[in-house]
Amino acid sequence: MQGQWLGNIEGTTNGFIIINIDHDFPDYGRVYITEDTGNGLIGIICKVSLKKDGKNKYSGILSNFSQFYFSNEQNLPLPLSGTLNGTISNNIFSGGWEVAYKNGNKGIGTINAENNDNSDPSITDNIIYEWDDFRNWATDIKSKFNGAIFRGHSTKKHLLTTSFHRTGRRDLTRYANNDVLQLARFVEGTTGKSYNVNDSKQHAGLLYLSQHHGFPTPFLDWTESPYIAAFFALSRISKKDIKDGFARVYAFNPDTWYEINSTSLVIEDISDPRPYFISLTPQLLGNKRALAQQSTVTATNVVNIEQFINKIEKRNNNANALLKIDIAHSVRNTAMKELEYMGITSANLFPGLDGVCATLKEKLF
Repeated sequence: MQGQWLGNIEGTTNGFIIINIDHDFPDYGRVYITEDTGNGLIGIICKVSLKKDGKNKYSGILSNFSQFYFSNEQNLPLPLSGTLNGTISNNIFSGGWEVAYKNGNKGIGTINAENNDNSDPSITDNIIYEWDDFRNWATDIKSKFNGAIFRGHSTKKHLLTTSFHRTGRRDLTRYANNDVLQLARFVEGTTGKSYNVNDSKQHAGLLYLSQHHGFPTPFLDWTESPYIAAFFALSRISKKDIKDGFARVYAFNPDTWYEINSTSLVIEDISDPRPYFISLTPQLLGNKRALAQQSTVTATNVVNIEQFINKIEKRNNNANALLKIDIAHSVRNTAMKELEYMGITSANLFPGLDGVCATLKEKLF
């Protein structure tokens, strides 16, 4: 059951469930449940110890229940223990669950959750074969969606997934309680700056800085410039070995997303049990690269971001919050030369010796 499973539970508790199983601890994981009681949302987090009972059959022991507090805090009795069991078929885990309370009461119901790890690349909205066409597209998008942000991939085959999720990890509670605390200690020792990880802004700022230096985070870097996104998409392609292929540039419109998904406005903790994809404005303390790249960032607890967004778009009359265009690799050299004229180079985007050397490599070799 490694990976992430998203779905619903029904019974004495009705709500949304996420099951996260890290690749390095395949027999243990974390369960996140969100229930709308009618008086507000209740979030429950617990551990799960898994056992394979046969072909595609699993059972689990639930323990260490805790309540996640939303703005409308409610102190409800938590289960002392519980079990779940089910069968995997066609990437769907279906079965039942049961919990026991201190007062002797029990809760019981069913689970139906889909694996969120497996997916093919999404279909593009447009294919561009000439650099002039990209410039026209960029101008059009900026005029239609003033707050749009952009991201570039060197190939359309790369999914929209955070560096944290690309490691095979899924459990953000484990990440927050263990990995981030170690990160803060080492970053503080290196930079001389202090981070309070219990403060949401400083927590985000720490991850934002670390993301730009290679540490896996549940953040995804974007830029306010479609041309900087194109640079990241095309610069990674060798100019002497251009083959038939396509890079991809994403355009995300936060305003549309907020209209169709109100959850995106209220997430303040990466361990929030609701599935979320949100845009953030972390502090830029010591983060020179973020400024140079006109960078902004999103945070998420879902593995397959495009699939998650697409489902919500479909439920809202096929709204377009996320657009994708594919750019033929053949425009690479023309584009890179023009981007250089614009001042979009590695030397400018990555202040320091690494950026200077990358710019000279592009220019001289």
